[in-house]
Amino acid sequence: MGNYFNNYSRIPDWHLVAGFVDRRPALLVRDPGDPAGAPIYFVLLEWADGRIGAFRDFRYALEGAEVYVPG
Repeated sequence: MGNYFNNYSRIPDWHLVAGFVDRRPALLVRDPGDPAGAPIYFVLLEWADGRIGAFRDFRYALEGAEVYVPG
Protein backbone atom coordinates (compact mmCIF):
# COMPACT_ATOMS: atom_id res chain seq x y z
CA MET A 1 0.00 0.00 0.00
CA GLY A 2 2.91 2.37 0.60
CA ASN A 3 3.67 2.72 -3.11
CA TYR A 4 0.00 3.37 -3.86
CA PHE A 5 -0.16 6.37 -1.56
CA ASN A 6 3.32 7.56 -2.57
CA ASN A 7 2.29 7.60 -6.23
CA TYR A 8 -0.99 9.37 -5.56
CA SER A 9 0.60 11.94 -3.26
CA ARG A 10 2.17 13.42 -6.42
CA ILE A 11 -1.20 13.89 -8.16
CA PRO A 12 -3.05 17.13 -7.29
CA ASP A 13 -6.65 15.95 -7.92
CA TRP A 14 -7.55 14.60 -4.48
CA HIS A 15 -10.74 15.97 -2.97
CA LEU A 16 -12.28 12.93 -1.27
CA VAL A 17 -15.95 12.57 -0.38
CA ALA A 18 -17.58 9.54 1.25
CA GLY A 19 -20.29 7.97 -0.86
CA PHE A 20 -21.47 4.84 -2.59
CA VAL A 21 -20.85 3.30 -6.01
CA ASP A 22 -23.20 0.54 -7.10
CA ARG A 23 -24.44 0.51 -3.47
CA ARG A 24 -20.95 -0.22 -2.11
CA PRO A 25 -18.99 2.10 0.24
CA ALA A 26 -16.55 4.25 -1.70
CA LEU A 27 -14.34 7.28 -1.66
CA LEU A 28 -15.46 9.61 -4.42
CA VAL A 29 -12.74 11.83 -5.83
CA ARG A 30 -13.65 15.30 -7.01
CA ASP A 31 -11.58 17.99 -8.68
CA PRO A 32 -10.28 20.21 -5.84
CA GLY A 33 -10.92 23.23 -8.10
CA ASP A 34 -14.61 22.23 -8.22
CA PRO A 35 -15.31 20.48 -4.88
CA ALA A 36 -19.09 20.54 -5.46
CA GLY A 37 -18.74 19.05 -8.93
CA ALA A 38 -19.37 15.50 -10.04
CA PRO A 39 -16.84 12.84 -9.00
CA ILE A 40 -14.05 12.21 -11.49
CA TYR A 41 -13.22 8.74 -10.18
CA PHE A 42 -13.71 6.51 -7.16
CA VAL A 43 -12.10 4.00 -4.82
CA LEU A 44 -14.22 1.08 -3.58
CA LEU A 45 -13.72 0.06 0.04
CA GLU A 46 -14.07 -3.40 1.54
CA TRP A 47 -14.39 -3.78 5.29
CA ALA A 48 -13.05 -6.55 7.55
CA ASP A 49 -13.39 -6.52 11.34
CA GLY A 50 -14.40 -2.85 11.38
CA ARG A 51 -11.39 -1.73 9.32
CA ILE A 52 -10.64 -1.20 5.68
CA GLY A 53 -9.61 -4.66 4.52
CA ALA A 54 -9.02 -3.79 0.87
CA PHE A 55 -9.62 -1.08 -1.66
CA ARG A 56 -9.84 -1.00 -5.41
CA ASP A 57 -9.00 2.12 -7.36
CA PHE A 58 -11.17 2.92 -10.38
CA ARG A 59 -9.37 6.01 -11.61
CA TYR A 60 -10.34 5.28 -15.22
CA ALA A 61 -13.69 3.51 -14.77
CA LEU A 62 -16.38 5.97 -13.64
CA GLU A 63 -18.53 5.70 -16.76
CA GLY A 64 -21.59 3.52 -16.20
CA ALA A 65 -21.22 3.37 -12.39
CA GLU A 66 -24.19 4.26 -10.19
CA VAL A 67 -22.75 6.96 -7.90
CA TYR A 68 -24.49 8.32 -4.79
CA VAL A 69 -23.13 11.21 -2.75
CA PRO A 70 -24.96 11.59 0.59
CA GLY A 71 -26.02 15.04 1.71
